[in-house]
Amino acid sequence: MTAGDNSGGKVASLESISNIVKNLVIVGISTAVAFAVIPPLSQQLRSGSSKLTSVETPLLKVQLANEINTPDRTSGVADVSPPAPVAKAAQTIDSGGSAWCYVGAFREGQWKTRYFDVTSVPTKGAVLRALASANRRADKPNFDGSTWKMGDIEGVVSAGQGVRVEDIAEIPGVGGYTLYWIRGPVE
Repeated sequence: MTAGDNSGGKVASLESISNIVKNLVIVGISTAVAFAVIPPLSQQLRSGSSKLTSVETPLLKVQLANEINTPDRTSGVADVSPPAPVAKAAQTIDSGGSAWCYVGAFREGQWKTRYFDVTSVPTKGAVLRALASANRRADKPNFDGSTWKMGDIEGVVSAGQGVRVEDIAEIPGVGGYTLYWIRGPVE
């Protein structure tokens, strides 16, 4: 047996030990996270609370509001119809009153996208019916000098529900489109 043969075996042993230690660290971290999250979550569910809005622990805080208020990074200032589970959750936090809703993108007499039953530009006083679930936001999109900011979601207008138009905002969109937003209460 030569010295070179023996060092190859030592390297393999060190790699094996290193992999074992790495796997033990991963298992340990996973276990710590599970013990930090599961007890408060199961306690909140057992308490009979009809709303599960957050899980708070010293190590972790998960909030529903953060998830539904994350903007769609590919849409600019246009809003998207929320996925069904998010729409259902947003209905439980609906603040009522007037809120902003995205109507759609309009250019040269044509709608590229629309979330309400409109054929022309919205007018104050009209009641527009939602074609799909639409977010109700605290504010219309605002430009802060470098990026567009969406208002926080306050609830959802379900398909078929109406919104009485109290105010209208025209936001410049890409490709020469105007993005129409309306503010009003759900009827």
